[in-house]
Amino acid sequence: MAGEIVSFRGAMPEGSGVVADEIVEMLKDYLEQAKRGEVVGLALAGVRPSGRTFTIWLGSARGYRNELMSAATVLQFRMATAINEDS
Repeated sequence: MAGEIVSFRGAMPEGSGVVADEIVEMLKDYLEQAKRGEVVGLALAGVRPSGRTFTIWLGSARGYRNELMSAATVLQFRMATAINEDS
């Protein structure tokens, strides 16, 4: 039974998503803050149109690793709480 394996989400190419204006605006806002030196560490998780995820983090070289880990834990709690409220 050989055949093509397709995820439950479908086989959507990476670049075929709809532009999420709220994400673009948020990134612009944080980019401006970083340019002013107001953001010195950053952790980011994202989802591509195919459903694949990515993560990046910057700032540990400046000694902000613990702060980023704490912020990520708070974000995880906030997301889990929102999911529970939606269901």
